[in-house]
Amino acid sequence: MATATPAADTPPKSDAELENNPSPNFTSSPPSVCLLRCAFDSGSGAFNFFKNQQIPVVILLFMLYGIMVRLRNELRWFGTGLVSRKGFKGSLGEAASSAKTFAVLSGVHSLVVCFLKRLRGKDDVINAGVAGCCTGLALSFPGAPQALLQSCLTFGAFSFFIEGFNRRQTALALPLSVGIKSRPSTPLPPLAFPLPDEFKSEYSVGISRDSMHKRRATGGKKKAWRKKRKYELGRQPANTKLCKDTKTQKTVRRIRVRGGNVKWRALRLDTGNYSWGSEAVTRKTRILDVVYNASNNELVRTQSLVKSAIVQVDAAPFKQWYLQHYGVEIGRKKKTSASAKKEGEEGDAAPTEEAKKSNHVLRKVEKRQQDRKIDPHVEEQFSSGRLLAAISSRPGQCGRADGYILEGKELEFYMKKIQKKKGKGAAA
Repeated sequence: MATATPAADTPPKSDAELENNPSPNFTSSPPSVCLLRCAFDSGSGAFNFFKNQQIPVVILLFMLYGIMVRLRNELRWFGTGLVSRKGFKGSLGEAASSAKTFAVLSGVHSLVVCFLKRLRGKDDVINAGVAGCCTGLALSFPGAPQALLQSCLTFGAFSFFIEGFNRRQTALALPLSVGIKSRPSTPLPPLAFPLPDEFKSEYSVGISRDSMHKRRATGGKKKAWRKKRKYELGRQPANTKLCKDTKTQKTVRRIRVRGGNVKWRALRLDTGNYSWGSEAVTRKTRILDVVYNASNNELVRTQSLVKSAIVQVDAAPFKQWYLQHYGVEIGRKKKTSASAKKEGEEGDAAPTEEAKKSNHVLRKVEKRQQDRKIDPHVEEQFSSGRLLAAISSRPGQCGRADGYILEGKELEFYMKKIQKKKGKGAAA
């Protein structure tokens, strides 16, 4: 009968769930299997062969500790080895004694854990603690009661804490029999100890805007004759992103800086105030896309809003203003005779009422149209509903992405750059 295996991307359980039901998917083994496992682990411990999942981390740590003690004893006399001092026969005797110790350690621990799983019906750190206590008793059995108690408490506490730590680290707790593809893709968190704040501030490498670390104009190094100063500090870059998704909202952080002043660090923006210079009008509009950046193409790929970035903004607010100011619907595509005739028939069928204007307003609009001029490239962009604009503010400093509509020679320059970039992308 097939048993269900947990999915590889199942999120880790909380501490409360682990305490209530530590291992809900384990299967208890019959006594014969426990005895066979005990014998196999004893042999593995004697010959230092590590089985896939039967020897827990506790036993491996005990073995490592024993090896370290042996190395310390053998290297005490600066290279006079074990064979030269005690002979080959004595070396074999000590090796047999160590093999016996590791065999008892592995066999007793595995046997007790197996029987406790069957009796208690679950696998948790208590089983490891009791197994460690029994292992300590087995190792120091022909001894005084005080020595037996001390060995039991030492091995039990060590096994309890190591097994608890092993269960918290989900990547370490996985057996080797689990395939690589079925393992969770989340990386193992680093085993770092928390440091006090004074140590962090003393040994952390801060961002500095000084020139002490730079070389001279001739290429020579400067000697650091003083420490860093508070007024030379730098901060992490804002990396302001364009939020196209409706779920992500505009995010601006308030930062207190030198002198009690305030900076506004924009992390995500989607709108800005853009000025149409030739018409002397400014409207708040949506930023639709980042299309060019002279400093780095990576800023275009990541949709980063920085000063001098070329963006596409929504043309609707300027289109409405132009219609109200000049009475001309700009950006309307020219239609053919057939489409115009069809539209005329529909217009006759359902006439629309236009807003009535006074004679004064009509005279004003007529006078404005006498001096009306518009860049052909800008008028062409109105038909697509997107205008090319440049960001002139610093979103990471003021929290805004304001700018101006590109016109004239500047617009022609950036249109050529964008077209050249598209050509390179198509050729690649």
